[in-house]
Amino acid sequence: MSHIKKIFQLIKNNLGKISLFFLSCVLFVFFIFPFNELEDQSTSYISKLTQGKIYFKFNEMSLGLSGVQFKKAQIEIAQMPELNVQNLGVYPSFLSLLKRPEEGKILIPEGRIQAEGLLGGSLNLSLSSGKKSEAGVERKKLQINSQNLSIEKILKFLNIRQPIKGQQNLKIEEGLVDFDFKEQPDIPFQAVTEKFELSATLFDSALGPISFGGLKLSSLDLKGRLSGGNFLIEESRVGKPGDEIDGTVKGNIALQISNQGGVMQYQFGAFSFDINLKVKKSFQEREKFLITVLNAAGVSTKDESLKFRASGTNFYSPPKFEILK
Repeated sequence: MSHIKKIFQLIKNNLGKISLFFLSCVLFVFFIFPFNELEDQSTSYISKLTQGKIYFKFNEMSLGLSGVQFKKAQIEIAQMPELNVQNLGVYPSFLSLLKRPEEGKILIPEGRIQAEGLLGGSLNLSLSSGKKSEAGVERKKLQINSQNLSIEKILKFLNIRQPIKGQQNLKIEEGLVDFDFKEQPDIPFQAVTEKFELSATLFDSALGPISFGGLKLSSLDLKGRLSGGNFLIEESRVGKPGDEIDGTVKGNIALQISNQGGVMQYQFGAFSFDINLKVKKSFQEREKFLITVLNAAGVSTKDESLKFRASGTNFYSPPKFEILK
């Protein structure tokens, strides 16, 4: 008992020195430690953690109380273009970092990511433990809030060649994802695209290449869900009064996502869309071939309106048109 008293008395008598020691350690870690020299070690660690699928580089690194901030970060993902981020904040759940991934699997830690200067905009992403599926498959809860992302840059990053421009805001609040994709994800979403622009292009179709003269919309708003292997559009607003096209589109398309060696694969299937649009004469005159195809299928453009259902087994077979009242 006397030894314990002596220890506490020693701490009390030297409290100032002990406090100064710990304060010096904190100041050293935050202001003096050469974090920028850790780039090679960080790159090597992340590459090992992801089995060589992700390479991460940066110019500057600083440490905060809950995470790490990087400036001018470069992210290289297998078989995808390089991704550049001006400012990147990573705030991991340290308990999730202690978990060991199963053999052959990539560790996906939980936590938050804040990115500025990403694909022309900003992104806040949160990943945490989610509810297991009915089959007992573990899933992550995904939350995303993005602002002013460039659609053109997004498509370029995904290696999708379509002449589409616009600024997109995306909101996902309660998404559930199994990143092995043993089960399809369940992700409700809201996407708002401002200044949507589709340049003149050729579309491959069951009828052969179709020339499209282009389209500009003030906005394109979608609300829906990716669930059960289907991409559902529950509500939408296509354009605004004064645009060449103004109205709504609802429907779904079968979409299966798989993980092939760490690379996401997408397979589209049957689709059905209910289309209710006001279409100006200027659009009808420019897209005469499209309007002729619709008229031949019995779809009327009377009063500059289009009301029909388009459905099919896939995008490579001729669609079926049905008039809606």
